[in-house]
Amino acid sequence: MVDLSRREILTGGNVPVRTIETPETERVHPLYAWMLPQWRFFLAAYEGGRAFTAESGYLFSHQRETPEDRAFRLRRVVYYNYCRSIIDVYLSHLYKKGVLRESSSLRYREFLQDVDLCGSDADSFMTQSVAPLAFALGTVFVVVDMPPAGGDYRSRGDELAAGLRPYARFLMPMDVVDWETDSLGAYRWIKIREEHSQAREITGGSKKTQVRYRVWTPEKWFLLDENDNYVNPHGASGEPHPVGRVPVVKVMCEKSLAAPDFGISFLQDIAPIAQKIYNLASLLDEFLYKQCFSFLAWPGEIHEERLGASNVANFDPESGSPPVYVTPPTDPAKFLESQIARNIEEIYRLARIEYAGNHPRVAQSGFAKAIDFHDTNNMLAKKASHLEAAERAIARIFFRWTGEKAAANVIYPREFNVKAINDEIAEAIQALSLGIAPTFVKHVKRRLAARFLPNLEEKERRKIENEIEKSSEYRVSSSE
Repeated sequence: MVDLSRREILTGGNVPVRTIETPETERVHPLYAWMLPQWRFFLAAYEGGRAFTAESGYLFSHQRETPEDRAFRLRRVVYYNYCRSIIDVYLSHLYKKGVLRESSSLRYREFLQDVDLCGSDADSFMTQSVAPLAFALGTVFVVVDMPPAGGDYRSRGDELAAGLRPYARFLMPMDVVDWETDSLGAYRWIKIREEHSQAREITGGSKKTQVRYRVWTPEKWFLLDENDNYVNPHGASGEPHPVGRVPVVKVMCEKSLAAPDFGISFLQDIAPIAQKIYNLASLLDEFLYKQCFSFLAWPGEIHEERLGASNVANFDPESGSPPVYVTPPTDPAKFLESQIARNIEEIYRLARIEYAGNHPRVAQSGFAKAIDFHDTNNMLAKKASHLEAAERAIARIFFRWTGEKAAANVIYPREFNVKAINDEIAEAIQALSLGIAPTFVKHVKRRLAARFLPNLEEKERRKIENEIEKSSEYRVSSSE
């Protein structure tokens, strides 16, 4: 029996793996505590808009500003989302040729048409949720589970005969709070944070959310509330499942040598530079707001203590000089612009994109282009292999749930037509860099969506356009 009330997680042979003094639901893995701020930062950098600008800590203060000045600067700040553009374009090329998924199992083919029981087919599930999050965060998890039976079924076969089948849902790494692995890296157990919300009544009232913790072992699962009490039907005895392993698949962008339990984010080195551009652009905006207007210099005494476009500076009237408008120097603004350009260039380099900026583009030799093509193709092939392995693992867990002696063949492409990928990403980033107006950015995003996703269904196309509209609204509100 697994006794979580004694703060122990046991494996199938009743062998204690780890014992601690704190309640089970309060414990998190040490690596989780270390990674959590990074995941939040990478997610905000990928989401953009208010997801980034609402986090005041991402904007650094400077020594000369007052709290009021900083608050006003936070209201005006704009985040240029290079991170999402780069990931989305790379993923569009990775999935451009399609993924081969085949099996003799009718249930599995039905699963591919509705992976999450919410209408998402396998392509949508991977391209719109799993792959982007794996790229952005470095790691995302997929749990393969059976929906609650809700009837008097005596066996798993009865549930399958009634139409119940396994489904998959993705988990943010922030929700996987604790775990233990064996010497081969397989999970002995895993603890997942879940939020259970009560539906609001039509008469109103606040929506109540309860936090619970689901623990999976290779043979059973348990559900605990925030007070360490069992809320699963059989309490400490647990609920058996037929999978024989923890039914959770880890999907990584790239394996980490420093932290093997998690992958390396595609934004590992790009997001901090995007944050630096965010801060430099805000300083440039501050300079323009405070110093772009000339001020009047007047001979004699003037009862003003602050300089600005609407007040006056005094100087010695004995000098004989007439009143004059003084223009602030532009060198600081030019310096900030040059620093922003240098950091944009570094983002291009890290993303393996040719960057010309305001300089004439130097033509590459055929050999250099071949090297670039080979490098980009290998990078995409490596990402494809991780995603392919994850889908194969999901299929294996699916068949363990159903008990079928079947298999699935999942093949991702290994050769990619990346001839124009650099130019396409470069155009997207160059357009965002201009920062002309929210309406301009909105039209650029629409053009890119039509270019990269030409075969979208009408419903998905409208959804993307609505998201672009909302993104534009956030940009306007943050700069007012």
